[in-house]
Amino acid sequence: MKNSLWFFLLAVNFLFTTNVLAQASDNINRSNGPSDVVEVKDVNWKPIIADSICENPDVSPVMPGCENADDVKICFQRSIMDFIIKNFKYPISAIKSKEQGRVAVEFKIDIDGKVKQIQAFGPYKSLCEASIKIFKKMPTVQPALKNGEKVAIQLRIPVSYRVQ
Repeated sequence: MKNSLWFFLLAVNFLFTTNVLAQASDNINRSNGPSDVVEVKDVNWKPIIADSICENPDVSPVMPGCENADDVKICFQRSIMDFIIKNFKYPISAIKSKEQGRVAVEFKIDIDGKVKQIQAFGPYKSLCEASIKIFKKMPTVQPALKNGEKVAIQLRIPVSYRVQ
């Protein structure tokens, strides 16, 4: 009975994660630029790890330059997109072997505003590694807030690679 319950919980977790990945891939627009970096329409704020992660912050994290923005969440999304474009490097080996596709990058912004626990899920290891390198360069941000307290959040952002 205990093993059946464990298997059921594992299956539900897998279905939830798969569904969130599918949602993330629906929230992008392809650009027509040479590197085909995606435009982020909406960041998925749902946590992957339930404990110590805030599911619905009252205030989104604030990227440098967004401190006085009218809508901090929209400014955060635009800043993430600009950051990805600025730091985007298509791996030469991936271009040569025509590796392309979407990579879902998951990361945590902790209570100090630092990016932690970066993971990438995609069709090729080289594209996942390139995506992780981008987010390792991300600056410290003002953390999200819930009831006036700093909270950690988990984000999932899709990055698209296409050989032209």
